[in-house]
Amino acid sequence: MNKDERREYNRQYWLKNKDRLLARRRKRVLEIQAYMKEYRNKNREKLIWQGKNWLAKNPGKKAEYDQAYRAKNPEKVAEKALRDVYARRRRIRSAFVERVEAKTVLRNSNGRCGLCGRPIGKGKKFHIDHIVPLSRGGEHSYANTQAAHISCHRQKSAQEHRDSQRRT
Repeated sequence: MNKDERREYNRQYWLKNKDRLLARRRKRVLEIQAYMKEYRNKNREKLIWQGKNWLAKNPGKKAEYDQAYRAKNPEKVAEKALRDVYARRRRIRSAFVERVEAKTVLRNSNGRCGLCGRPIGKGKKFHIDHIVPLSRGGEHSYANTQAAHISCHRQKSAQEHRDSQRRT
């Protein structure tokens, strides 16, 4: 049987047995998905460690992959951003909110930065830092706020942003 005859035979076989072949393929796909789900559940810690290890060894590649994904899938990126906005709004609506005044926060922090412990100079500008970030379910109250140097707060915010990027 030459190449063209084989191709025609395969095409005819496919047309005759299409339903059976598709059912077999679907069954196999479901088996593989179930196996992979079970594997991921059994090896969760190992897979997390492998991911963190890869990120440590390839610091620039994640950014490249993310950039390529965003360029290829702008609709999905926009949908996720919108979902995140609505999720944040839901968290904020359900969160405890208290009127927090900067002077009171500074006084409660004894005039010291809650992140580095150094004094905040009199008349110096400072940020109000949420100990448990609002994005992680923290409340906007005196119990969850502290005074922070602007530079310290920016470092903390940048670190939290990097951590949140790794989780997604």
